[in-house]
Amino acid sequence: MKKYLLGIFVSMMCVAALAGCSQAPAESENTPEQTPAAHTESSNKAEGAQTQEASTVKIKDIHGELEVPKNPTKVVALDNRTFDTLNSWGVKLQAVPKDVMPADSPYVKDESVANVGNHREPNLEAIAAADPEVVIVGQRFAKYYEDIKKLVPNAVVVDFSFDVSNKDGKAAEDLVAGFSESTLALDQIFDKEIEAQEIVDKFNKSIEDVKADYKPENKVMALVVSGGNIGYSAPGSGRVWGLLFDLIGFSPALQVENSSSDHKGDDVSVEAIA
Repeated sequence: MKKYLLGIFVSMMCVAALAGCSQAPAESENTPEQTPAAHTESSNKAEGAQTQEASTVKIKDIHGELEVPKNPTKVVALDNRTFDTLNSWGVKLQAVPKDVMPADSPYVKDESVANVGNHREPNLEAIAAADPEVVIVGQRFAKYYEDIKKLVPNAVVVDFSFDVSNKDGKAAEDLVAGFSESTLALDQIFDKEIEAQEIVDKFNKSIEDVKADYKPENKVMALVVSGGNIGYSAPGSGRVWGLLFDLIGFSPALQVENSSSDHKGDDVSVEAIA
């Protein structure tokens, strides 16, 4: 079961809406024959229109439908769930929040990639200096969405946040859908349909593998460890770990009354864990 859990956790960190073409009407028998020059000019216009059409793609984010440049060359990414996916696709980034990323991330090591800092005191000017075509935000940086839009008015700002507040009792389903939809939206932007679908399929299979292998008599506790502190993540709440109880059907090892949904979890002693 450990290998399956590892698979689902890795899939979650990889992270993850989806244009048409038109055809000119056929000429009628009464249409005057075009001269070679006119025909060439018409062909050039048609080719130009097709090129322009193919240069953008329509996707959906949390705010609605967006028209995004296809295969943009100047991209800023702030959503930590997208870094591994973008790196695996060879996407060059102009700026990232290095302060909240793993030290071994290729984007962190690359000195040519500007540092936006962290979500508490971000250096938004680094985004403006990058002059991006596309900015990808989500979750931690979502609260700066409007500020970033004003700062880079010529860029398309994509927000891949999704609600896991469990207001409707479907937080686990929303979690899975959010990862999948954002990954498939990225494939539209960077023309990686096959690769993105493979990620989504692997993610879904990891979930099914854990469900099939898990035995309800095995009790599970979710803990969040940060800065030397241990937090208890209550079943059905939090950003990820508590939601796995609903997603997989884990049997909780400990139930705490009036537990919070804070992403850091609640205070818990090692004795309680034991």
